[in-house]
Amino acid sequence: MRGRIPGVRRGGASTSRGRRGEPGGANADPAGRGGASGANTEPAGLGGASGANTDLVRRGGDGTRRPRVPRPQTIPKAPVSAKPVGARRLTDVSTVRDLLANHGIWLTKTLGQHLLTDDVVLNRIVLSARLHPTLEVLEVGPGAGALTAELVTRVRRVVAVEVDRRMVRALRTTVDAPNLEIVEADALAIDPATLFEGRPYSLVANLPYNVATALIRRMLSFPAVDRPREIVVMIQREVANRMAARPGDLSVLGVQVQVMADVQVLFEVPPQAFFPPPDVTSAVIRLRPYDEPCVPLLPSPARFLQTVRAGFAHRRKQLHNALADLGTGTERVDAALETTGIARTRRAETLTLAEWSALSAAIWPVSGEPALPHDDPPADDRDGMDAPHPNGSGEHNRSGVGFS
Repeated sequence: MRGRIPGVRRGGASTSRGRRGEPGGANADPAGRGGASGANTEPAGLGGASGANTDLVRRGGDGTRRPRVPRPQTIPKAPVSAKPVGARRLTDVSTVRDLLANHGIWLTKTLGQHLLTDDVVLNRIVLSARLHPTLEVLEVGPGAGALTAELVTRVRRVVAVEVDRRMVRALRTTVDAPNLEIVEADALAIDPATLFEGRPYSLVANLPYNVATALIRRMLSFPAVDRPREIVVMIQREVANRMAARPGDLSVLGVQVQVMADVQVLFEVPPQAFFPPPDVTSAVIRLRPYDEPCVPLLPSPARFLQTVRAGFAHRRKQLHNALADLGTGTERVDAALETTGIARTRRAETLTLAEWSALSAAIWPVSGEPALPHDDPPADDRDGMDAPHPNGSGEHNRSGVGFS
């Protein structure tokens, strides 16, 4: 082993990356090039920061030899903070990251998981919901619990429905309140009659995109006593606009929702308000369900829906051509249009709800007439409207008006 030379410190000033013109110790370069950048910075064999092997060098641009810079030791990642989440804001992104890491959660698009991390938006949702101490609230897709934590302080009871078992475990650690009931289930399979037993409740939620449309339609299909008294939810902006569209821009979804509830788009929410940010802009809407449909669904809710769907099936077609798919015959369709005073050349999106009601009643046979060809109403009316990542819908509840 090579002995230590008295008065010389290995890796000292003479071997450091000295600044130009700065003394480099006993063996500093007299030309003032300084430290390791000089040609004769130290006696052979000392090696400075590179150890004893002075041959492990690389050439500089001026031809001088420079010792290799030693690789830094790999620093292990710091452990995830174990600070209780309750001590920090659930809208803080670092808090959310820690929470997800601690519970081994990876957010997935298939479940429409985008967690709200904007305090301003959160407060606007809470104010829009018009909460009071005697109210019960249904929340679907509570996620980390940012909205849940606000709800439990303002209402008598919160029922939070979450399908992701990992999120259920996390929610139990973030929101600990005696008036919170967490239900691990598919929101499209829950029964409000069981959860609330006829008591008034509101649906307040940042809805997962993949179930938003189907869930709203399902909630509106229940008997009046089991429907939410008010719905304040965040969904995709495009879906919100379709639900609230006026004649001229109506769609099947707009007709379905508006015959059962008053719809209002409250405000838009940018992608930056979420973690992770979605690819679309969101909007908060308010729906106030009616006790009864705002127009008669004649001759039945199923026939009414069948007529509406036929009209919108070919949006470029004029109404008399589009309704030919009903199988009732062109004579009956033309007679119904004439009876209701609706021009044959109009298109489905221009009709009002009252016009759809009158037209459906005029097209279909009254009770006692023989059945027409293709006389079975469609079994499912989801129309593939759930975006952007539809998943299994479960069973629609056909109680109430049967119009979901």
